[in-house]
Amino acid sequence: MEISPNLSLLLFQHDCLIVPGLGGFVASYKSTEFNTQGQYINPARKTIAFNQNLNTNDGLLAHHIAQKANVGFNSALDKINAWVSGLHSKLQQGETITIEGIGSLKLNEEKRIVFTPIADANFLPETYGLGKLSLGNTVVKQAAVAPKAAKSEEPASSKAIVSEKSKQTQPAPTIKPPRQKRKTSLLRKVFVAVIILIVIAALAILPDFMYHAKISTGSIIPPNGVNTSRSSSDIETGQVQTAEVQKASPLHAESSEKNTDAQPRVDTITPKTSKTDSVYYIIAGAFKSESNARGLVNALEQKGYEPKIINLHGSSLYRVGYKQYISRNEAETHLDAVRSQENNSAAWVLAVKQ
Repeated sequence: MEISPNLSLLLFQHDCLIVPGLGGFVASYKSTEFNTQGQYINPARKTIAFNQNLNTNDGLLAHHIAQKANVGFNSALDKINAWVSGLHSKLQQGETITIEGIGSLKLNEEKRIVFTPIADANFLPETYGLGKLSLGNTVVKQAAVAPKAAKSEEPASSKAIVSEKSKQTQPAPTIKPPRQKRKTSLLRKVFVAVIILIVIAALAILPDFMYHAKISTGSIIPPNGVNTSRSSSDIETGQVQTAEVQKASPLHAESSEKNTDAQPRVDTITPKTSKTDSVYYIIAGAFKSESNARGLVNALEQKGYEPKIINLHGSSLYRVGYKQYISRNEAETHLDAVRSQENNSAAWVLAVKQ
């Protein structure tokens, strides 16, 4: 079974897709752009970046492959691992790997994977297929058509007769263009301008409206193959599993080394399914051990954040968010700043239903 086509499909539905042993594909959103100088509109877009440090399996890809291929979770993991192993072999030989519908991967001189996305690729379903809309050409074409409709052709013989009669009689009076035709041309221009304003407003509002209608990307339930059990003694003693922390990122490793006997109480957010509205978090990291998650929370609190632990129903991971936001736009506005300040390029936005 081909793994590559499934990556593109999942990126239309989720903001973060981790390929175990390879890296993670993270989505970023761009709002509708209106260029007054070039007279064009760029619809809202969802683009993809690649982070080699995101390689801890979250079960999303394996669960999807298991369902589609009608195999067990472990069998799906074996297929993914074999595919990733083949990619690494080709990369080491200097080949460029093309991932269907997403982009290409290759190794640079430092033996780091470099991702090149497909130009103009858009993974936002609400605006998929919409290209750049030129406003200048639309107005010019409408203005150019209007005068042609006001003209009427006369037969050549008729023009000759009128010319001959005008020589024998008095000169023909100056003909002024009718006011009605000028009003018609003006109304057409106003009509075109109104349509353009409606299109601009629709493109600006549509993505935000559809985001709240989508199913939360954080409500994925991993299959039974993922171990969801944890030892209560690890939580009570405050022991931190540094091996798991180091897999996430350098930031997680630093926070996991901190071990205190008395840990402050941290609210664990368990989303309810009775409401339809969502809240959003910028995720700092995800852990299988709650003690590791609390270690990161303590570190973030010392930096002035208001961290939360999000334990999704049916998930074995404890996700730590820097802060809660009431809208996706607000979370994405702060995402770049958090990535820069915390040197955590793996941070991403998680939507959770209340």
